[in-house]
Amino acid sequence: MAFGVFQSLKMAMSGKVIHQIDVPIMSGATASLRIKKQKGDKPYVVMACLASGNYQYYPMDLETFRLFSSAVLETRDKLEAAFISD
Repeated sequence: MAFGVFQSLKMAMSGKVIHQIDVPIMSGATASLRIKKQKGDKPYVVMACLASGNYQYYPMDLETFRLFSSAVLETRDKLEAAFISD
């Protein structure tokens, strides 16, 4: 699902964080996955990328997050297979 600019900003900047996982991805940078919920709405995920004072936010509904997480798992499997074949 595509979100409008203002809806994306609202999702990223408001709502209550229900769960958060922060992962260092390179020197000084962090990827943060946050499950958030706004009153009366369904939970959603915001991926925040934080580096050198720069913040990028990517809100995702459940279906978009499913697609994203499937791509991550497929990429991990391909990477692990490449290490085994070398």
